[in-house]
Amino acid sequence: MIVPTLVYALRGADDLTRALETRGLGAAKRRTEYRKLSAGAGDVAAIVVVAALAAACILARTQLGFGMLLPRL
Repeated sequence: MIVPTLVYALRGADDLTRALETRGLGAAKRRTEYRKLSAGAGDVAAIVVVAALAAACILARTQLGFGMLLPRL
């Protein structure tokens, strides 16, 4: 009789603890803020390089035949 009561009490305490943590009990008073991100020159350069490599790979595959395992039938 004591063991089931103790298990029930511990389970209830765990549920209560999780509920209070979810609602922010004990959290810092100051809230965090999101930073607004913007693309810089390095980001634009990386996108251009990746797009050029992708275009070169597609061109090499379709026009020059690189990457073919079997000849076309």
